[in-house]
Amino acid sequence: MKARLVPLASLQEDRDVYPRHSVDMSHVRSLSLALEAGESLPPIVVDKATMRVADGWHRVRAHRAVYGDDASIEAELREYANEAAFVVDSIKLNARHGRRLDRVDQVRSVLLLEKLGVPSATIASTMSIPEQRVVRLQARVAYHEGAAVPLKGSHLRFKGQEVSGEQVAAMRRGPGVSYGFLAQQLAEGLEAGLVDDDDKTDARLRRLFGALGERLGAEAL
Repeated sequence: MKARLVPLASLQEDRDVYPRHSVDMSHVRSLSLALEAGESLPPIVVDKATMRVADGWHRVRAHRAVYGDDASIEAELREYANEAAFVVDSIKLNARHGRRLDRVDQVRSVLLLEKLGVPSATIASTMSIPEQRVVRLQARVAYHEGAAVPLKGSHLRFKGQEVSGEQVAAMRRGPGVSYGFLAQQLAEGLEAGLVDDDDKTDARLRRLFGALGERLGAEAL
C-alpha cells in the first residue's frame, strides 16, 4: 500500500494497546539525529478509522522533536476489521523489525492479545515464537487489584503473587538485571572513586543508606 503524508497532529498514541511497556527515549534521540543528518525513516502504520499509530511511535516522536507538531509524516493507512485485528498487526509489526520487544514487552503483548480473545496459536504466530513460550510468558506476571503485571527478570520471585501499588510503580522503573548485580557495581564504583561527586548523588546515596539500614539493621552499617 502506498504511503501518504499525514499531519503529526492527527495521530493518536493509544497506550492501552501499545505492545511496549514504555517508549525508549534514547531510541527516539537516535532517530532524531538521523533525521537531522538528512536521513529518511520508513513510513509508520496507522489505523485509518481512528488515526491510532499501529507501528512507529518512536519515529513519530522523533519527527515531532525535529520538525514540530505542525509537520507531516509518511504513513501507510490500513483498515482493520476489529480491535483484535489492529492489535495483532501492531504487535506483529513491532515484533519483527525495528527495536526488538524485550521480555516485558512480550508478556504485555501476550496479555493484550489474550484479553481480546486471540488464541494461543495465533499469538505465537503473531510474535514469531513457539506456542510453548506463549504459555511461559502468560505465567510471567504478578497481580495488583486483579490486574496482571508483567515482570522483568529482576522481579520474577513475585510471579503469581499479589503486589502493592508502590511495588508496581517501582517495578516499572526498575532494572532488568538483578539488584544484587547492581549493588556489586555500585560498591565497586564507590571503592574505585567512580561515582559522581555532587549533591544529587549524595542525596541518593543517603536514601540508599537509609534503605540498607531497614534491610540489614542499623547496627550492620
